[in-house]
Amino acid sequence: KEEVMDLKTCVIGKLYRKKLVLCNRGKLAFKVQAKAPPELEGYVEFNPDMGFVQSGEEFEVGVKFRPTPDALAQCAPYAIPETGVIAVPVRVYVPQQVIPVYFTLRAQLTSGEVSLDKADGLEFGSCLVTESVAQKLTLTNLSALPQKFGFVELAPELEVQPSDGFGVLLPHQSKVVDVMFKPRSSIAYHLNLTMKTTMGGVYRIPIFGQGLEPPL
Repeated sequence: KEEVMDLKTCVIGKLYRKKLVLCNRGKLAFKVQAKAPPELEGYVEFNPDMGFVQSGEEFEVGVKFRPTPDALAQCAPYAIPETGVIAVPVRVYVPQQVIPVYFTLRAQLTSGEVSLDKADGLEFGSCLVTESVAQKLTLTNLSALPQKFGFVELAPELEVQPSDGFGVLLPHQSKVVDVMFKPRSSIAYHLNLTMKTTMGGVYRIPIFGQGLEPPL
């Protein structure tokens, strides 16, 4: 029915499903076979990949699409690397029909990752147990899709602001948050700051600091 199957924007590594509808306008039943071309091998599946379309009827084929990190390079020359767009012609084999049947699978591939400018860790140094110190952390959305983020499972000694560490990153947007260290005891701290995103990303940043008792 559709000459272009547009999967819109797809995150690398995620699974997407769509229906391919084949119509038989002839007077005889036709055998059909859907097979991924070399450019789509390994991350496109058809189910069923073979069947018979009765005269005047439709036949549905399920399409599974899970793009890999190598998909863009694999799809050359049917890809625009700058935008992540692929548009690959796919042939549906109909042995009894002279005219070949094609449709185009189109998608814009994007990362689902968030970049943290201090992913190696935050070193807060020494801080009195009656005070707090803060450092800035920059989050950058590497995706062409928006995604929510949240700093979760915080240790009592940590706080993230604004909005208690929750927010939304628009496509390719950067945001700065303040990470606060508030020691409760005069000990050396080695904590983890955990951030999760709605695209399934989990990021853990090591936190180091030393609590000090205030002078008498």
